[in-house]
Amino acid sequence: MEKTSLETAIREKIETFVDSVGLRIYDIDASPNLVKITVETGSGSPADIDLIAKTHLKINSILEDGQLISLDRAAIEVSSPGLERNLRTLEHFRDALGASVSIRLKPGSHEDRRLSGQITEVREDSVSVKTTSLGNHESNTVTIAFEDIEKAKTVFVWEDSLGDSKSKTRVGKSTQDLISPAIGGSKG
Repeated sequence: MEKTSLETAIREKIETFVDSVGLRIYDIDASPNLVKITVETGSGSPADIDLIAKTHLKINSILEDGQLISLDRAAIEVSSPGLERNLRTLEHFRDALGASVSIRLKPGSHEDRRLSGQITEVREDSVSVKTTSLGNHESNTVTIAFEDIEKAKTVFVWEDSLGDSKSKTRVGKSTQDLISPAIGGSKG
């Protein structure tokens, strides 16, 4: 969950601009070949796609002019966090208090490497998750040290017409049929 020096430098370089267009930085994830910058509105809602596109162009310019990133060597991706958000910082976990999450733990850190449930508490060094066993519907609260987390994200819970909740991490066929092929969806 620690930020790299490159991620910190990128944040410092672009934060004033991002704030000036009414957005805030949700996350920056930098690797040698790809820099993923996730932005949202100040209220935490998704940003307009046109604003993201304009922001992306300006961020490219800022980072290349500031010699932080060479666009010849690395791609820069600017996007909205979407319904299911990666949780990489203490602030992300605090913002997700009460949310349904899926967590993958580092090898050897816990008996079960994959946990899902609802965040019930966030401390400086750990998070507590209320899990429910599928077989007997018993709940159990597990406290996980941040250093043991390999990957975590919120999980959007769909409610069917009867009010039953079902976790989905993929777009269902009925929803996919509504997505326009012009924005990357497909019919059928």
